[in-house]
Amino acid sequence: MLIAGLLSSTRICLLVWLSLLSLEVHGNVLGFTNVDVLYQSANYTGVRGVFQLMQGKSKINNGLFNFLYFATDETKGVIGLISYANSSKYQVQFSIWNAVGAEPNRQDKFVCNAFGDDANDQGYQCYKENFHLTQNGKYHLDVELENSNFVGYLSYRHYENKRRSTNRTRIGTIKWSGDLHNIVPLAYRTQNYVDRQSCLLANELVAVNWAPIQYKGIMAEDTRFDDNPQLVYSNCTSQNIVIAVSARRDIVVYFSRPTRHL
Repeated sequence: MLIAGLLSSTRICLLVWLSLLSLEVHGNVLGFTNVDVLYQSANYTGVRGVFQLMQGKSKINNGLFNFLYFATDETKGVIGLISYANSSKYQVQFSIWNAVGAEPNRQDKFVCNAFGDDANDQGYQCYKENFHLTQNGKYHLDVELENSNFVGYLSYRHYENKRRSTNRTRIGTIKWSGDLHNIVPLAYRTQNYVDRQSCLLANELVAVNWAPIQYKGIMAEDTRFDDNPQLVYSNCTSQNIVIAVSARRDIVVYFSRPTRHL
């Protein structure tokens, strides 16, 4: 069920800083979905988000964002997948606000750079453009705390269990100004955006996310989703966008479809 009512003060605070994302596309009639995570907060050192996308190329679709938002006691960040160029290309994205530097995995052609020019919307990001994404493939994106560093990792399909393998691809290391404490997953957000202001032209997309996993060293613990998913800033109805959380609250599915074609 899509909820269009008032948001709680906690949710409002979350959505305020979500809107700071430098890649935000304003004025999109489709809006975006936000699904909160019921996490545990007790000195966790890592989080894992799980992503699965099914999307075709479209001449009317600019692209999508599918991110896991997370925070520590000191700052906040995102990790996830983006499509662009009419969803013909994909990018892995890992960003931290107010970071002081970053070091990419150059061997695997990741790059890092600063983003933003405002004191409240700046930091460092690491990413790989034109990333080869397997449709319907299951991707694990991990963020771990190592002293004063955030380290992002990518793994695909080979690691279906909760254990973090050493056989992962490092995205990059983003540096903080001091020690870091207690990383927690906040929410998944999905935005499927078009360059024409019509709900009827919503590009067909299925995005599946699994409830994040929290880590304390090698110990893994499950989370669950809030059962109140939000469709935010949307002028469209459930005819165009459907978001559903599984009965066990461990999977969320986003589905959009066009009802008119050009």
